[in-house]
Amino acid sequence: MDSKIKSFIKKTLSKSSVEILSSIYNRESNPLSLKSNFIFNVNISDFFVWNPYVARTDFIAENIRALFTGKKEEVIHCFKFFSDKGDFLSEEKYKSDDFFSKITLSGPQKSSIYSSFIHYVEAKRSFYDLVKIHLKKNNLFGEKNRGYCIYYPKKNSLVGSSVHGNFGGISRKGMNLLARKRSFHLYTPAYRFESQNSYDLVFNNPTPSMITIQIMLNNNLDTSPIIQINSLGTKSFRLNNFSGSITFRSKLPICRPILFKNVDKLDSGNFDVLHS
Repeated sequence: MDSKIKSFIKKTLSKSSVEILSSIYNRESNPLSLKSNFIFNVNISDFFVWNPYVARTDFIAENIRALFTGKKEEVIHCFKFFSDKGDFLSEEKYKSDDFFSKITLSGPQKSSIYSSFIHYVEAKRSFYDLVKIHLKKNNLFGEKNRGYCIYYPKKNSLVGSSVHGNFGGISRKGMNLLARKRSFHLYTPAYRFESQNSYDLVFNNPTPSMITIQIMLNNNLDTSPIIQINSLGTKSFRLNNFSGSITFRSKLPICRPILFKNVDKLDSGNFDVLHS
């Protein structure tokens, strides 16, 4: 778009109108749907991975009301779990007034496969109202609840491996899925896989549509497995006896799986997790 036209639009239209036009113009690469510009005063979550193979999973939850006001604010941290097929499984709730809370999650009962969950907050006062009171502003916005998981390989582990969630854009009830399919694109993680280790590549799908992902082993392009993931579903692919790099071809808005290293060798002392 010509720079003069951009300047004219910014001067003529409101900020929200400019954002909507930008979403339309960049729709092929925008990870969020157009309706995200019209969703306000709701909790929006990242999409976190539940690993049933580790001994314990802690979640570090931030209390943005307390962080914003500078004093303790009571909230309820809520976690909704979805199956590998995207079906609702269970919910957990924990009350706290701390600025940050370390919560040990129970997770889905008798779970033996990777799944995913969202985190949102319930409170007497909405964050939207707090902003109006403290800043005297009436802006329209959504509340984003982030955090990260710490995975412990053994029950007596003092140190775990931590990672934040995947791109989500999921409302508190799982009803509004603001992420969208992009056009097909390629992504190559800046990571070298080593044959002496095993790796679980875990993908989850925050969009309302089924997603297909092609996993391309760059030193053996004859082998390119394909996985399909339902909306709100989770799929993993185990990589064994492989050295080199891999590339993903997908329409996921951001195709970065959570990578669990040596989850089948938790006693080896070489377990790790990272965002690829």
